[in-house]
Amino acid sequence: MDNRYRIALLIIAASVLVAACSSPDGETLVDTLEGLWAIETVADMEGRLVGPVEDTSPHVEFTGSKISDNTGCNSFSGSVQIRADGTFAVGDLATTLIACDPARTTQESNIHRALTEADGWAIETTTAVLSANGVAVMKISRTDNNLAGSQWSVRSINNGHGGVQSVAQGSDPTLHFGEDGYLSGTTGYNNFSAAFATHAGSLTIGPVAATEKLCGTPSGIMDQEQQMVAALGYADSYSVAGDRLTIVDSNGATQIVAVRQV
Repeated sequence: MDNRYRIALLIIAASVLVAACSSPDGETLVDTLEGLWAIETVADMEGRLVGPVEDTSPHVEFTGSKISDNTGCNSFSGSVQIRADGTFAVGDLATTLIACDPARTTQESNIHRALTEADGWAIETTTAVLSANGVAVMKISRTDNNLAGSQWSVRSINNGHGGVQSVAQGSDPTLHFGEDGYLSGTTGYNNFSAAFATHAGSLTIGPVAATEKLCGTPSGIMDQEQQMVAALGYADSYSVAGDRLTIVDSNGATQIVAVRQV
C-alpha cells in the first residue's frame, strides 16, 4: 500500500475518533462512569431533584467495580455493577458515622437512597444520570480534579469543634497549588507553604511552615490561622465541583471550602 494512502487513512480514522468523542461545539464527551463526579442534584423524599446543601460538595467516584463517595457529611464505600447495557446496581455500603446537622443528614439520606435504588445509568453529553425505574434520581458531572496550577480563595474553615465556619470578615485566606508540588498561600494574615501530593482524589499536605507575625484585626484572625493550619494538616481527600474546592479529612469531615480565583 502506498505510504501516502496509508497516512491518509490514518488521518481519516483519527478524525472519526475525535468526532465521536466531541460535541458540535468541541466539548469533550464522556462515555463511561469511571472516575470522580460531582453530585449536582439528587432526588429528595418527594422525588424532586435538589442541589447540594450550602458549603458542601458531595461527590461520587467509580473505580472498576468499586464505588466511594462523600455526602457532605459522611463517606461511603462499597461495590457497584455498571454494565454496558445501561443497568446499574450498588451493593452494601460501609459508612463513617459522623453526626451532622439536619440539612446535611437529609442530604446524606437522599444520596444513599438514590444510589441504592438506582438501576440504570445514561450519559447526557458531559454529565450522567442515574435512574430508578426510568426516573432520574441523581445527576452528576465529571470534575476537573487537577489541583496543580490552581489558585483558590478560602471561604470557610473547620473550627476544630465539629463545625465549619466562614472566614473572618476582611480577611482573604488563599491556596495556591503549584506545578512543582508545593502549596503556598495566606491564612488571612501570615503566609505559609507546604509540600502537597494528590492521587485519585486523595490529598496530603504538610508539614505547614508559616510566618509568625501577630495581628489582632480583624477579630478572630489568629484563631482562624491556627484552624486553617490544622485543617490543612488533616487533609485526606478533596473534590472539585465547578468552581468549588472541598477538602475533607479521613473521616469525611469538611476541613476547607474554597472557590476558584479567576
